Amino acid sequence: MTRNVHPKQLFAGEPQGQQDFAVHLFPTSMAVPIMFRGEMHGVILLGFEQEDRELTSREIQFCQIVAFATAIALSNAKKYEELQVEARRRQIIAEQLADANRLKSEYLASTSHELRTPIATIMGYGHLLGDGACGPLTQEQKKAMGRLMENARGLLGIVDALLDYSKIEKGETGLFVKRGDVRPLLDQLRQEVAHLESRKPYKVRYEVGDDVPLIETDWGKLKNCLANILSNAIKFTDQGEVRLSVVRGANSNVSFVISDTGIGIPKDLIPLIFDKFRQLDGKAARSYEGTGLGLTISKNLVELIGGKIEVESEVGKGSTFKVTIPVAGS
Repeated sequence: MTRNVHPKQLFAGEPQGQQDFAVHLFPTSMAVPIMFRGEMHGVILLGFEQEDRELTSREIQFCQIVAFATAIALSNAKKYEELQVEARRRQIIAEQLADANRLKSEYLASTSHELRTPIATIMGYGHLLGDGACGPLTQEQKKAMGRLMENARGLLGIVDALLDYSKIEKGETGLFVKRGDVRPLLDQLRQEVAHLESRKPYKVRYEVGDDVPLIETDWGKLKNCLANILSNAIKFTDQGEVRLSVVRGANSNVSFVISDTGIGIPKDLIPLIFDKFRQLDGKAARSYEGTGLGLTISKNLVELIGGKIEVESEVGKGSTFKVTIPVAGS
């Protein structure tokens, strides 16, 4: 049975249901707060022609339902608007980051190109002096010239790494695939790392399996990748050995396995070593030079030619990097 209620009695006493409405009454009107979860969104004003109007239970329930539904709708609209604002804010940040990355890549490329010319000039004059073009050198002068050339090569390597990274980031790295044998590649790697090897008490061992077939790949990218990994192996290995083995794998693949007996990599850092500008933590690792881009570039180059890199390492015992590429070009 529906009972009649005077507006002044509406919501009097205990709050009804889960709402916490408070109704403000006037002689000819009533205000129903629009609230949801303690948040006020507004009021619904009800006007009455009769001065002493009484509301039925159904009218009271209707007012409650309308106010509650309106509160939910307004709350959802507010949240949607906040989400839209947040999405726009994130889009602006993403655009700013993309623009900053583009400018960074352009700066790296421009600076690297500018640095390459004077370094090449220094190395050119260094070769001339070393060959005696300006007169014979004493033993001390030859040693000094050797150190100069070694540091110039190191600086040139850093510049080349920055250039390679810049090209990869801008997507300017194409593929130049041709068919060939791996042995000439190993000869190039010997020359590439000779200056590093000369400071060590060991020689890098190179092994090629008898069943290794001809490979169709981008040899320049493969050489750069292996040179980066091999240089790291020599750099971080003071005693023991460094070995590069070429073996035929399953599914028409060939693997280049570079193993060393160096300082090794902590297991928790192995997933991070391919991050750009990442270097090993720790006092021992920080004593070695480098930009932290070598492995980043290697991973990108290997993936460009359809291959992959796997790593196993143990601190104090050494590391093994396995570069696997398809026999046929990707």
